[in-house]
Amino acid sequence: MLLIVPEASVATYLGLRPSEWIMIAAILVGPILAVITQFIWQHRKQKRDAKIWVFSTMMSLRGSPQAPEFIRAANLIDVIFYKNQEIRRRWKTVLDHLNSDDYRQRFTQQVFDRFRDLLAELLSEMAKDLGYGYDHTQIKDQAWVPTLHVVAEEQNIKMRAGLVAALEDRGALTVKIKLDQPAAAQRQEAPPAVAAPLPR
Repeated sequence: MLLIVPEASVATYLGLRPSEWIMIAAILVGPILAVITQFIWQHRKQKRDAKIWVFSTMMSLRGSPQAPEFIRAANLIDVIFYKNQEIRRRWKTVLDHLNSDDYRQRFTQQVFDRFRDLLAELLSEMAKDLGYGYDHTQIKDQAWVPTLHVVAEEQNIKMRAGLVAALEDRGALTVKIKLDQPAAAQRQEAPPAVAAPLPR
């Protein structure tokens, strides 16, 4: 004798079973979630790339803090690291030192060494934020600046200061004319020119 077992009744909504609704939801929601995930990943990557640019620029130019790129990167700290209060606090300390009377009017090697210490502490904190293991002493003592670059920069500063002083009537430019000795001797020994008679 053959027994016929009736199919278990499955609840449906609009004629579709739950498994079919799940499949439709996955088809519709899957691409949207993928786009959102990619957007979040790109946003985080852009933020990290900006942090790395500021940090690497300041690290590479820490021996030449007067470089325009160093100044540009430093001025972006409050924007790029706005969530890190410790980095912003250390940057404010550096900025206060740069704006102090000691740095602007009574500049000495000791004042500059204090700036280097504060900058190294700032860069060390930025390295920590990025997951790099640099300490303050390593950052301060391991920057290579060729002596020729330092001398050239000092000469440029002196030349600019001299030109500005001359233009503002606070100084003068000394001009020396030096004749070539053999040429000067020839001019002295040359006989006086005799005017040729005019033709008649």
